[in-house]
Amino acid sequence: MPRIYWAPCSMVFYKSACYWLAIGSKDKMIILYFDMGTEIFNTINMPDTCNSYNGPHYGLVVLRDCITMLRYPNPNPEYDPAQDLMQIWIMKEYGLYDSWMKIYTVRPLLIESPLLIWKDYLMLCESREGSLISYDLKLDKIQEFNLQGCPTSLRAICYIESMIQIPCESKDSAQVQFF
Repeated sequence: MPRIYWAPCSMVFYKSACYWLAIGSKDKMIILYFDMGTEIFNTINMPDTCNSYNGPHYGLVVLRDCITMLRYPNPNPEYDPAQDLMQIWIMKEYGLYDSWMKIYTVRPLLIESPLLIWKDYLMLCESREGSLISYDLKLDKIQEFNLQGCPTSLRAICYIESMIQIPCESKDSAQVQFF
């Protein structure tokens, strides 16, 4: 079984499956997923230029309703602006290795980690100082928010709104606690 690669953006839930970045044989980066419907684990290979465990960091998000892999520089004090670019790869056809396509190369951003991509163009990230920043993929614009956390503590979770009510308390339903 592959080992899970932990990073703030290394897990995503998409189309009834949970996806993790993982380290496979020969320290090659892969995507491990668990299909909730079939209860089966499986793997997806990452692009050849993005499968080295040593060096850059990786993240998973959903973009344009596709599994998307982020490759970003190791957040260390020394960086080379010519080489420390973020790459965003999208899997156009689900599960097909040959469908990985690099859609963005982003200028160097001094970030600790990406958190998610919202509305298909706004990438939320944690800065190296622990604050929340956004990067607009369309406009190449950075915005810092006045939301400060401890370094490596920020998390962002996408959800789908629902009109389904939480059931009222009865002997046959779940208990709801109000705080």
